Amino acid sequence: MLCWADGVVLTCRADPLSLRTIPTAAAIQKACLLNARLNLLGLAIAIYKELDGLQWQLLRHLRQVQPDLLLEPPIPYQQEIRHWPLHPGSPLPPGPAHDSYASLAGSLEAAISNVAAV
Repeated sequence: MLCWADGVVLTCRADPLSLRTIPTAAAIQKACLLNARLNLLGLAIAIYKELDGLQWQLLRHLRQVQPDLLLEPPIPYQQEIRHWPLHPGSPLPPGPAHDSYASLAGSLEAAISNVAAV
């Protein structure tokens, strides 16, 4: 699929096991050799629980070591979002996750514009 894409966003949770998937970025970079149009647009953190000390520390670490890779803001955990994908076409429930997704969409739009300008 990456051979037809122009951009890709990695998503993961802010926990140690999920963050081990970040090396997937290396596979995407390898795919870029086969598809010159493919760009890694960034890493989006989802299901983020700000009060979880471990997640907070991991996000802080990512902000320090990979600020260009990290797409802001992280998407907070919100119970109502959990079953939303089971209802195609339904609007995203209001709340903090909705607001973060809207902000992330703006960040992605900017990232896509930057890629298109190059």
